[in-house]
Amino acid sequence: MNLNLGVLSSISLMKNIQRLNKLLNLQTADLIIDSEEPISSIIIQSESELSAETGLALFGKDFFLKSSLETTPQLNIATPQLYQLGPGDQITISIWGAAEAEYKLGINKEGFVKIPRIAPIFISGLTVEEATLKLEKSLSKIYSGLTSNINALSKTYYSLSLTKTRSIVVNIIGEVVSPGFYTISSMSSILNALYFAGGPNEIGTYRLIEIIRDGSSAKRFNAPKIFSNHFKEEEKRKKEAEKALEKLKNDVSNIHEKLKEKATETSTGLKFFINEKGNGEMVDENKTILTHYAVYFEDGNLLDTSILDVAEKYNMFDSRRAQAGGYSPIEAKVGPKDMMIQGFKEGLKLLKIGDKATLFLPYYLAYGETESRGIPAKSNLIFEVEIVDQK
Repeated sequence: MNLNLGVLSSISLMKNIQRLNKLLNLQTADLIIDSEEPISSIIIQSESELSAETGLALFGKDFFLKSSLETTPQLNIATPQLYQLGPGDQITISIWGAAEAEYKLGINKEGFVKIPRIAPIFISGLTVEEATLKLEKSLSKIYSGLTSNINALSKTYYSLSLTKTRSIVVNIIGEVVSPGFYTISSMSSILNALYFAGGPNEIGTYRLIEIIRDGSSAKRFNAPKIFSNHFKEEEKRKKEAEKALEKLKNDVSNIHEKLKEKATETSTGLKFFINEKGNGEMVDENKTILTHYAVYFEDGNLLDTSILDVAEKYNMFDSRRAQAGGYSPIEAKVGPKDMMIQGFKEGLKLLKIGDKATLFLPYYLAYGETESRGIPAKSNLIFEVEIVDQK
């Protein structure tokens, strides 16, 4: 696949431009042009030609100087139902209800996925929505509860999510800062591709862009309008996300303040409140404790968490951490000689297996009077923990 950003010359117009959206899966509909054929090039007319005709200043010069520019596609979003699956993509099938299971599947070179106890299923070329329906029929052979004509107590539910996208190779040439071959996600946008190439050079322009597939030219599109709309939408989404995050932090801070008033204080100054009592035995300092945690500053800002749902709410989800199993209970040792912060160890030893609790650590039981790991000096911390088990 090639993206050619060059001077407009003797390139014929493309015949079919109906499916580029599905290939690049851009989040801004006006930014993409569809085609069933692979892209061979994107053409950008040189600014020198246009400026001679219009006298207008170079457009788009500052696009890639924006610090807020997203350079990679966002995968921690709802699975795009119109995304077209292909070899190299990875999906996760989750089963819950009357039965529970999870399958992490890769689409092989032949376009099939293999689910245990089911014959290989061909899903290459299908959208996520189409694949979801096809796989449900196959899964119903081993999970009878997926059928809709059974009572609610026996019902089994199922979902499909896209967890990793295949890579594509594009060749970016012409009036760009760094022409060459680039490997990008199949969900990347034209902007993502342009970013890797450094954007148009001093004589390149956004005013006229063409996309080429297999030697055929795609239709021109109004790049100034499209890119302007794109950044307006990005700015709008950014402000909405910031507003939602600020509300979340305020809500969490208010909850913590109310819990702190009800909390029990120990002789060291640690305060703890048991949100939900478990039925297990007391934590043993001689054993390894398995615990979930979320640690906050007093203003509601999240510092770190092992809980996937919390990370997603704070827009702190890390896909690499998820792939490494990082959103799971940590192993904590709480003996006198174990290297964990004092207040965290003290708090865990006050709990039973199954307890969910909130721990309020004064700074001297946390990281002390000096800055540590990006945590300001004298920071009081709040831990939300769930004791899962001990061994």
